[in-house]
Amino acid sequence: MVDLQDKKQEDNLCAKATRDSRKVPIEIWVQQTKPVVEKLTQWRKEHKIEFAAFGATALGALGYARPTKDVDLVIKPQEWAFSQISQTLSEEFGFTRCPRGTGKVQMLAKEIGGFHFVVELWDNYIYVMDCDEAMWARTRIGQNLGFPAITLSTEDMVSSKLGRFFVEHAQEDITDIAFLLKEHGIRDYAYFAQRIQKIRRSGKTIDDFLFEEMLSLAEIIGKKPATLLHTEIVKRRPYRQLLERIMFRFSKQCKNAEEISELALLTKKETEAVLGKLGIEQTGKGFQTPKGPDSIISRILLTNP
Repeated sequence: MVDLQDKKQEDNLCAKATRDSRKVPIEIWVQQTKPVVEKLTQWRKEHKIEFAAFGATALGALGYARPTKDVDLVIKPQEWAFSQISQTLSEEFGFTRCPRGTGKVQMLAKEIGGFHFVVELWDNYIYVMDCDEAMWARTRIGQNLGFPAITLSTEDMVSSKLGRFFVEHAQEDITDIAFLLKEHGIRDYAYFAQRIQKIRRSGKTIDDFLFEEMLSLAEIIGKKPATLLHTEIVKRRPYRQLLERIMFRFSKQCKNAEEISELALLTKKETEAVLGKLGIEQTGKGFQTPKGPDSIISRILLTNP
């Protein structure tokens, strides 16, 4: 039989923890996070679960400490189901389980020292992206928290942060991306380009919105780093929104490749490569676009899935 008073107290704690935006003091955060990570590390061996930190926890492990109220952990259940993992953690460490969305995310909360400490468990899913075997094979260990913590790779951290930024436009995500790009960099752009293909926003793929978001990104991190990042993506996978902008707008309003480069956030070399793929030719007065532009764009997309 459910104790209604206990249920009411749990609901009240969940509501308070959700509303409380205060950052948890670092000493409380470390004290509460360390045993959870150590327990999951133990279960990784005993019950063959996979887990990795992302968000502020992973950033701290990789050398960028910023205040936070929670611990974000993505879980790949194997012997244990996701619900069993969250239930066992809550029982072992005195958390209250709080409902969150569709069940892909489980929030565990407790009040300690007047603050609300939260662990968010993600069921093989991060923000707007599903996880896959390639992601799990690339996890790494960060040592800067005072205890070892498994984290996502830089490529997966940046792609997941971009995914959330494309939906929520939080300044915090861009600050995190800037740190990761500057201090760790993208080592495997081919893999990174594959990962961002998995980003969805309101059911749409990045083909429909990546360019407008890269413009937003450039305003925050600067045009040069945004151009370098965008160029590396386009080298590996041109996408519809950019191709349409170049075909139908930039080629009509620009006189040379340098001007298109500025508008398209691409290096001149990559701009020239894209113009060649689109069949756009430079004339004395500007550019000449080919016949059947839509079919050309569709062909490029088919050959670069």
